[in-house]
Amino acid sequence: MLNGYDRPHHEQVAALFHSIYGTEFQMYKVNVTREEIQNLIGMESEHIANLFCTLEDRVNTILYGKHLQEPDKTTLRWLEYCNIKDQDPSATILKEFEIVLHI
Repeated sequence: MLNGYDRPHHEQVAALFHSIYGTEFQMYKVNVTREEIQNLIGMESEHIANLFCTLEDRVNTILYGKHLQEPDKTTLRWLEYCNIKDQDPSATILKEFEIVLHI
């Protein structure tokens, strides 16, 4: 989906690993280190995947940019937008993401 929006390659790769470390919704642990994931997908992609997995109140934190700086804020917004759109295409919160993403 990110490819369809012409998002950068590292964002697309991060999306493939967006829950590798577990999330507040997917609570599990994998027996891999951050270094192993960095070696596999690159530091930029791993950084985004790690942020996505470790943010508290993730959806709102990303949507409202709480304590996030660019470029992470925009990258995470695209990742969360596509994640929600994939899981629930009729979710009303998608409209709010579309406003902040200017789509």
